[in-house]
Amino acid sequence: QGEALGINKFSIKTTNKIFNFMSKFLRGKNKLLSWEFVIDRFVTDTKTKLYILSNQRYPWVNINTVKDLKKAKKLYKKL
Repeated sequence: QGEALGINKFSIKTTNKIFNFMSKFLRGKNKLLSWEFVIDRFVTDTKTKLYILSNQRYPWVNINTVKDLKKAKKLYKKL
């Protein structure tokens, strides 16, 4: 249905910046925007740098399809 569930981890400092940005940005028609658009505008407007966690030491599967879900189930059964 076009919905997304994501896990994002931000520092307290960045979280405060995001919420301050949202309190001003999410007004009028902007209230209807998806979180991806809001974060994109936050990064663009504030020039805040966000980073990916690429060296995690735990199993991770990005689930976008039924095939991905099956892969994740197999992986986590092994743990």
